[in-house]
Amino acid sequence: MDLRELVISSCKICDGSGVLNNERCSCRGIYNILVSMQIGNFPDEVLLKLYNETLLSEFELCDDDLYYNRILTDPDFFVSNGCGLVIYGVGTMKAASYLVYKILEHDSSLDCGYQDEHTKISVFDLSFPSGLEQLARVIKSRVLKLLPTILLVNLLDVFDSNKSLADAVRWGYGMGLNGEVFRGVNVIEKIGISRWK
Repeated sequence: MDLRELVISSCKICDGSGVLNNERCSCRGIYNILVSMQIGNFPDEVLLKLYNETLLSEFELCDDDLYYNRILTDPDFFVSNGCGLVIYGVGTMKAASYLVYKILEHDSSLDCGYQDEHTKISVFDLSFPSGLEQLARVIKSRVLKLLPTILLVNLLDVFDSNKSLADAVRWGYGMGLNGEVFRGVNVIEKIGISRWK
């Protein structure tokens, strides 16, 4: 997908120049965020929905989750403290992508990646049972380095069946907010939206 053509060339504000009154047009900021996510292997379909501002309408939090909303309003909290988030349910990739986009809006210099352990902000899909032991080691390393990490799962029972993964995220330790490493957020796709992943 040619993001330059999609975002900058079609911009009605700057007529495709990327510059307005000798200043960078807002389309360049959007372009930079989407390119960062594209380089980080986020699906083109999600990038298109982020650009069209339709992604947020496709999922909802099952509970009015204060932790997810705190990350949206204070991304520094998530990034600086190396926080973790487990997004579970249906629509997890959409919720994670929206969150990463909002964090990058706040600080576009951060690198992000989907299934990439070497980026500042990483999103890992745990729906694939092979490789969970290796992923547990990656997550444990990220936790020790205080690197923000988002995990996607359909069902939380993945932590019951994989002790090393549960230990890496300190799942079910019963600690308060200061002792927790990962918090869980349940999301669902809104009715009428087909699931993709």
